[in-house]
Amino acid sequence: MVKRKLIGGVAVAALTATMAAAAAFSAFAGEWKHDANGWWYDNLNGTCQANGWFLDTTGKWYYFGHDGYMLENTFTPDGYKVGPTGAYDASVPKKTDDDAKDVPTGWVKDAKGWRFANENGTFKANEWVIGNDGKYYYLAGNSYMLTSAYAPDGRYVDATGAWTP
Repeated sequence: MVKRKLIGGVAVAALTATMAAAAAFSAFAGEWKHDANGWWYDNLNGTCQANGWFLDTTGKWYYFGHDGYMLENTFTPDGYKVGPTGAYDASVPKKTDDDAKDVPTGWVKDAKGWRFANENGTFKANEWVIGNDGKYYYLAGNSYMLTSAYAPDGRYVDATGAWTP
């Protein structure tokens, strides 16, 4: 009889914990949104995810920059890889300071466009950078330079990606 009460108590505790976890996820449910600058997560309470990691309701981790846009296909500031969908890619080891020794820095061009690599191998994203020509360029959440588009702050960049004040 003691054994049955113990098992019943464990089952009730496990069920309670499961329900509490499910309620917590639904309480924080929001909505993914996309615009010309990339993906962002609206918390549906006047705020959005920003400045760090976020576990969405599908169980995937995403990293958001200071402007609230999800990083895509790059390394996060803390050295973890996020893939083309923005989700954390556990198959890629975390970058360390030793990994950055042979990594190119500055402007890097590939088939998709221009990006700006930091010294640690990560790419700048969701921020303005000043080029060697003194012009300003905006790097979107996917880390690529915007061209012929409006940056999140409303400034327009031309076909070369430049915004001149």
